[in-house]
Amino acid sequence: MKRLMKKGAALLAAVTIATTIVAPQASAASFKDIGGYSATTQAQINMLAQMGIVKGTTPTTFSPAVEMSRGQVVKLLGRFLIENGLAKVPSDWKTKQRFKDVSTGAKDQELLMYGSVVYDKGIFVGSNGYLMTSDSLTRENMALLMDRTAKVLTGKSFVDMHKAEGTKHQVSDLSSAKAEAREAIAAMNALGVSTVSKYKPKTHLQRVHLVTFLSNALDVAMKYR
Repeated sequence: MKRLMKKGAALLAAVTIATTIVAPQASAASFKDIGGYSATTQAQINMLAQMGIVKGTTPTTFSPAVEMSRGQVVKLLGRFLIENGLAKVPSDWKTKQRFKDVSTGAKDQELLMYGSVVYDKGIFVGSNGYLMTSDSLTRENMALLMDRTAKVLTGKSFVDMHKAEGTKHQVSDLSSAKAEAREAIAAMNALGVSTVSKYKPKTHLQRVHLVTFLSNALDVAMKYR
């Protein structure tokens, strides 16, 4: 957990520095296509890239608005857990099949490996046992994944933290989310993991959304450890 704190502190420092800069493009972003985002978001993208958690689509582009597939989310969450010392690659990742549609002989061995990590941690267990690798992931389903990730980070889910604090959320379209995701969406907003009042639960998750969620989750984790 010291590793998590060290990296979380580095991320917060980078974000603090970035937010003192007037012009977003002055944040010295290594990716050339993120200048339209806030200095804070640029710092979050660059820091998670330096941590090895996120990767660019090319050496100079991040493609922040590109939608993420379920397989891509699994890989990123797996790296996030391992890089922060929260999980290890299971010794049987090559021989034990976790998802019905990802065999041990899968061509994408990285997916097989990180899939075993998030599956064993109870974060991503698939839909009726299927990963459905190429399908897009909705923001409401990502809220459920983030709630489970929080429990690995701190021992408590965002929903548990939210209930303990008694804080109020500011989500205006919560009723449009499926029932099982509403508490997680509300908790993420109340704790500052999600900062928008209109969450748009049915829309597909973009690369920049996941970076923001993970960065803010690290911030929350430092408060609750």
